[in-house]
Amino acid sequence: MLIEPSSQPPYDPIVPADLLGSISRHYLEHAYLNLHLEGTMMINLIIWLVVGGVIGWIASLIMKTDAQQGMLLNVVVGIVGAMLGGWLLAPLFGTSTINQDNFSMPGLMVSLLGAIILLAIVNLFRRSSRHV
Repeated sequence: MLIEPSSQPPYDPIVPADLLGSISRHYLEHAYLNLHLEGTMMINLIIWLVVGGVIGWIASLIMKTDAQQGMLLNVVVGIVGAMLGGWLLAPLFGTSTINQDNFSMPGLMVSLLGAIILLAIVNLFRRSSRHV
């Protein structure tokens, strides 16, 4: 009687081959998802900073404070203004802001209005400190 060689790898009694394969597949999938999520989060952060900068710049043009602000302050005004818009205006308009990953037109408008309100408040404090 002739014994045919098996096409399957030898059986390991400690760790079955199917279990080892599923564990390694699980870790590979998990590692891929982690890399994908980290990459997505980095891209979202970059988009958030760029959109915040553009919103801050547009708000500074509307409020005529563009000459006093640099690029970094535009980003700060856009992001903090979006937070202010999220607290004050988003419930009124029923939308969210760029800080809540909403890059729709209503979300951008609420963020812009928040940035304009922030610059108006800053201008009030600047004027009152000059008169004192």
